[in-house]
Amino acid sequence: MIERLTEFMDNIRSFFKNIWLYRILAITCYLVATVLFFSPIDPNSTDLFPHFDKFAHCIVFFSLAGLTEFSLKNKSVWIILGLIFYGGAVEVLQGQFFNREASFLDLMADISGIAFFYLFLTKTKLSCFRSWVAAQ
Repeated sequence: MIERLTEFMDNIRSFFKNIWLYRILAITCYLVATVLFFSPIDPNSTDLFPHFDKFAHCIVFFSLAGLTEFSLKNKSVWIILGLIFYGGAVEVLQGQFFNREASFLDLMADISGIAFFYLFLTKTKLSCFRSWVAAQ
């Protein structure tokens, strides 16, 4: 029984060490986020609480930063710059082509999400997880 449990835990560990898992999740997250950023939105549907839109941007970019960090080994500076560029491009394209409002505050929320992720990564034991994934 203990051998089966040990084997099961080893399989779980190897599954989460698989860098391709994070790459597939990151690509999927980018695709979903891009579709959502460029979809028409009903202004009344985002009134859950004031500035819900900014909170959503922060959460999306926190997630994108995390998945990208775990799928690319130790390229944090390039990830941060790439995500800021992606956020800026989304805002410009929203304002130009998709009949949505481009907002500097949305870009600031994007950058805040990225900053929160890296702050979380460096100030918690999650940094050990990054090293563990990067070692694969």
